[in-house]
Amino acid sequence: MTYFVLASLLLTVGVGVLTLVRWLSHRGATFPTRLIVTHVGTAVLALGCWITFMLGDRVLWAWLTLGVLTLANIVGDTILTGRFRAISGVTTSSLTDYGRAVVAVVTGKRPAAPTLHALGAGVTYFATLAAAVIAT
Repeated sequence: MTYFVLASLLLTVGVGVLTLVRWLSHRGATFPTRLIVTHVGTAVLALGCWITFMLGDRVLWAWLTLGVLTLANIVGDTILTGRFRAISGVTTSSLTDYGRAVVAVVTGKRPAAPTLHALGAGVTYFATLAAAVIAT
């Protein structure tokens, strides 16, 4: 399970970098720089925490990874919702817009790279949770 999480983290971070590069090439005035830097930073930190867990076999690092991934996913979901609002031109409640953004991802109404990144984030998160529970 630990290697699956590592592979999932690497794939999700890699696709996230690809998405970021593509987004930067089409950057508009509404690019949320602070959110993106926070999202990327927390994802890289989570990867570092997981590698530390794998090398040291200390369960605390697995749980730290999960905590950092929680923050990364919250920021990622904020970006996802904001991007949905920018594309659709509609703003309702945050929860409604988040739900619509998730539906757009799951139904393939978003480009392939962001869709794979968003779905990979969920897989990575729950695989990390499972690995942390097993390690405990």
